[in-house]
Formats: sequence, structure tokens, C-alpha cells
Amino acid sequence: MNNSNHPAAFEGKPTALLVLAILSLFLFAGCSAPVEDGTISIQDAWARPAITGDNSAVYFVIDNPFAQDEVLLSANSELASATELHMTMMVEIEDNMEDGEEAMPGMEDGAMRMMPQENVPIPANTAVSFEPGGLHVMLIDLQEELIEGDMISLTLEFEQAGTIVIELPVGAR
Repeated sequence: MNNSNHPAAFEGKPTALLVLAILSLFLFAGCSAPVEDGTISIQDAWARPAITGDNSAVYFVIDNPFAQDEVLLSANSELASATELHMTMMVEIEDNMEDGEEAMPGMEDGAMRMMPQENVPIPANTAVSFEPGGLHVMLIDLQEELIEGDMISLTLEFEQAGTIVIELPVGAR
């Protein structure tokens, strides 16, 4: 006996379908939207491929469109022995040396160096880019290989926003 034409066969289904449609919208909206916590957003995140035991770098943009300053305090990844905030900058060797200290062989004035950062200020109404040749998150001594196409997690700790976990792709750009 086919009950599909019986009114009771559809009872409750429109509501269930509506709930399913709304949940699907939230699910798919999350796939393409930047990570937001109500204060800041993290966009365009990606990590460089690297082999186990090597280092990698993570890049992204932190957007703080609000009137209050924010500070990125730290980053953490279970994939690395250590995770540090870094800034790549040009250094003048002679300007940074103590009296009597000699430059390491191969180090010349104007060399690019990665300098650990205690934190990274994110001024109000500003976007701060973490990009090759500038700010980045350094993943030190990887515990597993980062292969192009993989997705990894990175935990960011902010002064005001607290903890934000982002998922990001591994790939070359």
C-alpha cells in the first residue's frame, strides 16, 4: 500500500526539510567565509609544504575593523616542536654587533634575518599581513610532513579575542 498521497505521510517533513536547509546554509557558509570571532577575522591563511624535521611558515591576514587595538600573543601547532611569531627583516650586521664581535662568515650588511617577535600588535581599523619576507608564524621541527593539499590547524592566542583555531591549506603560492 502506497501512503505517499496520504496527508499524514508529509506530516512533519516540511519542518524537517526547512531545518536541514538552514543547517546546510550554515555549513556551506563556513567553508568559504573567513574565521571570525566577533572582533577580528583571519583570512587567506596557508602554510608552506615541508618535510618532517624541517621548518615551515604560515601566512595569513588578520583584520581588525574595530575601534579597539588587539595583540596576537602567540601561535601553537601540534605539528611542530615549537611555534614562534617571526619577522623577516634586513639587518645591518655592524650596527647590531657588540664591540670586538665579528660577523659570521657569509653574513654581510643588509642580510635578511628572521627575528622572533614577543607579540604582534594589530591596531584598530587595520589589517596586518603575515606574508613571505615579513611577518609569519614559524613551525619549528615539524613532527610530520606538510604535503600540498593537506589541511592543518593553527591556534592563535589574542589579548582581547582569546583563542582562535583556524584550519588552513598547505600549498605553494
